[in-house]
This record gives sequence, C-alpha cells and structure tokens, in this order.
Amino acid sequence: QLAMAAGLDAMREAGIPLGQTYKRTSTGKYLPERWMLPENLRDDTGVIFASAFPGGDRFADEFSRYYAYVNLSEQLEMLEDLRNYATDPAALSEINRRIGDLRDKLEREPYIFDRRFLFRILAMGHSQFAQYIGARGPNTHVNAACASTAQGVAIAEDWIRSGRCRRVIVIGADNVTGDHLMEWVGAGFLAVGAATTKDQVSEAALPFDRRRHGTIMGMGACALVVESEDAVRERGMRGIVELLSSETSNSAFHGTRLDVDHISMVMDSLITAAERRFSLNRHAIAPQTVFMSHETYTPARGGSASAEVTALRHTFGEAASSIIISNTKGFTGHPMGVGVEDVIAVKILEYGIVPPVPNFREVDPELGPLNLSRGGRYPVQFAIHLAAGFGSQISLTFTRRIPGGLDRVDNKPLYRRWLADVSGYDTAETEVVKRVLRVVADGAPPRPPMPN
Repeated sequence: QLAMAAGLDAMREAGIPLGQTYKRTSTGKYLPERWMLPENLRDDTGVIFASAFPGGDRFADEFSRYYAYVNLSEQLEMLEDLRNYATDPAALSEINRRIGDLRDKLEREPYIFDRRFLFRILAMGHSQFAQYIGARGPNTHVNAACASTAQGVAIAEDWIRSGRCRRVIVIGADNVTGDHLMEWVGAGFLAVGAATTKDQVSEAALPFDRRRHGTIMGMGACALVVESEDAVRERGMRGIVELLSSETSNSAFHGTRLDVDHISMVMDSLITAAERRFSLNRHAIAPQTVFMSHETYTPARGGSASAEVTALRHTFGEAASSIIISNTKGFTGHPMGVGVEDVIAVKILEYGIVPPVPNFREVDPELGPLNLSRGGRYPVQFAIHLAAGFGSQISLTFTRRIPGGLDRVDNKPLYRRWLADVSGYDTAETEVVKRVLRVVADGAPPRPPMPN
C-alpha cells in the first residue's frame, strides 16, 4: 500500500496522468470503467518493486492467528478432559467457567484460512501496481536487501538503454517495525549486533561518529520515475536529474560485513563510466558534488562509514575532502530496502538544500576529518548515492542536476497538445484527486487516443 501510494505520488510529480477509460455497452452507450495510464504509455512503462521483506508481515500475522487458535483449542480440550476427573464442586465450577470463556473467545476469534493467502505473502507489489495503472511493460521485484531501490534504478537504466521500455516506475516499501515483524526482525538485527540498544535517538543515531554502535530500524516507502530523455521531451516536460551512470554488484564477501576494497573499485568504475560518457573530470566536479551516504551507524568493524570514506578517497583522491557528505538515517531510521536516500539525492539537486548529518559530535580517528553537511544551501550539481545490503550487495548511482525552474513543464503548449493526443479530448485538463494526477473526465472522448 505504501509503495503504491508513493508510485502515484511520483507519477504526479512527473506529469504522468491517469485517464478515465470507458466501456461500450450493447446499446452503444459508454460507461466509465477504470482509471489507467494513457493507451500509448501502457506498453512502454515498466514497474520495479524494491523490498527486502515483502509478505513477511502477512506471514507472521497468519502464523500468529493460527497458533493462537491452536493454543486456545488445546487449552479447551485439556480443561474438558480435566472436568471428567473433578469432584470438588468449587473446582468443577471454576473449570466450567474457564471452558465457557475459552469457547466464547474461540467463537469470537475463529481461525479461518484466507483464500488470498498466496497473494498476501508473495512479492506482488510490482504486478499489483502495474495492474492498478495499466502498465504492460517489463515488470519485476528486486531484493538486494538494503540496496534494493538503488539496484532497481540501475535495472531501470538497463531496460531503457536496451529498448525494453521508455520509462520505469521504481517503487520501494518495507515495514519491519509493525506489530507482527518487529519481534522477529528486531531480534535478528540484535543477534548479529547491527541494532542499537539505546532508547534516546541522540545517543542511537550517530552516523560517522566514533560512538556509533548500531542502527535504528525503520520503515517507509519511496518511488522514482526513470524515463528516457526523448520520452520526457515528447511530453513537453523536463526531468529533475540526469542519471549519468549506475553500478550494481555483489562483493561475494560476507553476510553482514562490507568489502571495503571492492566497494572502492565499484565507485571508481561508476565515476569512470560517467567521465567517459559525458567528458567529465572527477576532480573538477568534486566541489559541486554531494555524497548521499548509506551509513547506518553500525559498529566500526565492516560498517558503512569506513567503506564509504575509503571509497571516496580512493576514487577522488585529495578532492574527496571537497565533496559534501549527507546522511539522513538519523532522521528516518533505516527503512531496509526502501531507498529514501535515492529520492533525497534527487531532491537535494532539485532544491540545492542538503540535509545535515545529525548528532555528530566525536570524530573517529580511523575516518579522519570529513566534510559533513551542516544543513542548508550548497552549490551542488552532482550526487553520488551508495547503497549496501546484507549479503554483500552494493549499488551506486551518479546523477547530475538538469538546469531549470521548479516547474517541470518546459513547453506548456506541447504538454497540452500531448494531453489532448493521449486522452482523445480536443482540450484536455488535469486535476489532482487524492494526490493522483488525472485527466479531467468529460465523457467518452470524441476521437480515439493517440496509439503507440
């Protein structure tokens, strides 16, 4: 639900509306049917669902309800058997009272196996979102643990460059902090020494600080629209950032620790690819670059901080000290496979405002001096985002700000013409209903919408 809501939000910001479809009846009249993507966008729009724990909450809920019912049934069976041997009137009365209570509870809370069980536990966010908006392009779920969303962006780039589609909506969501999963996943993080045991955020959320000792588990959702430049321009729109390069790899190293040397190699490959493709110079762009950190403030051994700092210095040399470093997990917690930082990196370049690194107080001698953001405006034009996940997963993206104002409609007459073509109306208007961008429905369109 969170991922789908975020996806609709991203579509609205990208200027991609849903349109009312109509069904022709046997009498020749048209009845409203569904809200879907315009016909000529459906086959070239892909969907990627990024999530590390999809279905886990439903599974835990199903198990909890089932075993609660089994436990009550066994208690009832035991008491009914015990009643056969009770001779003391007071004891018999108490047994009967408890039997009555259990029967009432079982009647009020029976366990009924949900026929939708498979659909509730499968990772189906990608197919469900595609079904909701009518996207018939490539469609998949990715689970690269906490690097899932960044990997989704890399896959989206590959799909678009290979011609499989023209745009991809990457949606991500995870929630391990709810009533059903927290005790399981929380215990798992504590068992591997990755979760904080502090109850004060200022003592727990400590990115890059010498005192860091464990992450705060979080939840959330995000979404991005990755689209080919020509498709954006056809709509009269302008993107926020340009994806210069992306990398997704596995260090084949360890279940929970990071391979510092390999991550340095992958970051260097990311920047080298962008330099060759766009004639950039890493040392020249460093002062205009923000590094969107993944740092989860886990203990120093094999943690994110040392890997990120080493990779930056390996890739940029002395110029690394001019790169501004931002980290927001002190505000959001660690939302598992949700790439909140993927979206924040885009928003940083859009607005030129870099969030501060919270609660930093003690410099770690092993990391040395760092150019950590204090919050506010910075002259940034480029963003590097690194995401790492359990199982040696590593994904990086490198983006550049597209110049222009906050209004992303670059050519208003062209955008209106595009809306008219894809809707079938001579004059098409848009509206936002419950945060969803829609073409205003005005009955069945007088002409067929523009085909692919």
